[in-house]
Amino acid sequence: MISDTLSKMAVALPPMRSLRDFLTDAQFSSSTFNNMDRMNNRIIKNLIYYQSNYILTVIVIFLLVGYVYQDLHRVWVCNMDDGEFEFVYH
Repeated sequence: MISDTLSKMAVALPPMRSLRDFLTDAQFSSSTFNNMDRMNNRIIKNLIYYQSNYILTVIVIFLLVGYVYQDLHRVWVCNMDDGEFEFVYH
């Protein structure tokens, strides 16, 4: 019973959209900014349509920042020898 319910609730990400579609096929129009309901609707549809692309972009940026600042944890070390937090520069 529970496994049937869980199998019906399975979540699947939409397929990855092409890089060209994701980056260069944008359609900007100034009339959208005058109508807030239409603009909100376009933003929601864009987030849903390109959901997988946005997730991958966030993961790549997170990994790049982690790689660039990988030595950051070695710069500031927490010293607790005397029972107090003290940040020491190494």
